[in-house]
Amino acid sequence: MLKKMENNTGNFYIDVASIQKEKHANEICGDVFLTKKVSAEDRTIIVLSDGLGSGIKANILASVTASMAVNFTSMNAPLAHTAEIILSTLPVDRERKVGYSSFTIIDIEAGGTIHFVEYGNPEILYFRENETLELKKTPVTIKNRFRLKQPLFYSNCTGRRNDRIVVCSDGISQSGIGSRAYPFGWGIKNVNAYIRDEISRHPGISSFDLCRKLLANAIANDTFKAKDDITAGVVYLREARRLMVCSGPPYDENKDTMLARDLDRFAGTKIICGGTTANIIAREMHREICTNLSHTSFQLPPVSSMDNIDLITEGILTLGKAHRLLEEGFKPDLVSKDPAVMLCNHFLLHDEIVFVVGTKVNEAHQDPSLPVELEIRRNVIKKIARELEDNYLKTININYI
Repeated sequence: MLKKMENNTGNFYIDVASIQKEKHANEICGDVFLTKKVSAEDRTIIVLSDGLGSGIKANILASVTASMAVNFTSMNAPLAHTAEIILSTLPVDRERKVGYSSFTIIDIEAGGTIHFVEYGNPEILYFRENETLELKKTPVTIKNRFRLKQPLFYSNCTGRRNDRIVVCSDGISQSGIGSRAYPFGWGIKNVNAYIRDEISRHPGISSFDLCRKLLANAIANDTFKAKDDITAGVVYLREARRLMVCSGPPYDENKDTMLARDLDRFAGTKIICGGTTANIIAREMHREICTNLSHTSFQLPPVSSMDNIDLITEGILTLGKAHRLLEEGFKPDLVSKDPAVMLCNHFLLHDEIVFVVGTKVNEAHQDPSLPVELEIRRNVIKKIARELEDNYLKTININYI
C-alpha cells in the first residue's frame, strides 16, 4: 500500500550503508556507491551508479558517473545541468542510443529536506512506519550525445526520524530472472514487500543488516551465482548512537578524577584504549580490571573488562591496526575477537564519536627500537577521526586533556 508523504521536520542522524556483489565469474563490481558529507553545509550526498554490462569497463563508467554526480551535487549545480553534463561526457551505446551508466542521487540537507534524482536505476523506495511512501516525481527532459531525449525524474520531501530510504541496482530487482519463482525477476514490488516485512519484524534493523539481507535474498534468487552486479544501499534517519573513547593519561595528574568522572557519566557506549588509562579509571572509580586471556592470537594484547565500561583494549598498537582496517574499507564482523576489529565494530555501530585524548607522553613510544609505524597516540587518533568523517560519515569530536 502506498501512503502519501507528509512534511514534518525533525532531528535525526543519517545512517548510510551499502553492500555489493560482483556478477558471477567477475572480479570487480560494475556498480559504484559513493557518499560525501559536505560539512560546511551539513549536507549528505549519496550516489548509486550502475555501469552498462559488468566487469572493469562497467566499473570505470560507473565510477566516472558517480564521481561527477557527487561533485556537481555538492556544488549545488542545477539538476538538469548536472544530468546533461554526465550524459554528454559518457559514451553512448550506438545501437540502443542509451547512456552507458544509470544513476540515483540523494541529497539530504541540514533542515531535513531530501532531494532525489533518478535516471535508469530501479525506483527509490521510501519507508515510514512500515508503509511505503509515494514520492511525487517531476519528469525532467534532457538530451544525450545523439540529441535524443532521456527521461529523468526529480522529487523531494522532508524526512522524519525513523524513515528509511532504499536504493538498489537492477541486480536486486531482476534477480532470479528466468526462474520458475520469478520468470521476470524478483521485481521492485516484491523487493518493496520484503523490506516492509523486515522492518515490521525488526523495527530497529540497522542499515547494514537490511543491506545484507537484501543481498542474500538476491543471490539466493540467482541460485547463489549472481547473474548481474548487485548493490543495495540503505539510508536510515534515526536517533544518534554515541560513543566515547578515552586513550592516554591526562597531562596533569590532577585531572585524573575529572577524566574518570566524565567517562563514567557519559550517556552512551564507553571504551578505554590503553592500559595506563584503564588503571587510572579503575583507581579513581574504585573498580577492578578483568583481563580475558582466552583470545590471545591476534598479535595484540587481549581485551579487558570493567564495570560500566563496554570495552578495554591496549592503546597504540590496537589503534594503529584499527586505522589500517578502516583505510581498507572495514565491514562489521561481530564474531571476531580481535581487539582492533572489536574497536572498529563500535566505530561503525555508532554515529557521534567523542575521543578524549590524554597528552602525557608515554616514554615507551619514543623508543627508536620500536616499529616505525608506532606513532604518537594523538596522530593515530587524528587519522582515525579523518577516516571516520570522510569515508564513514561519522560525527567526530576530539578533546585533549
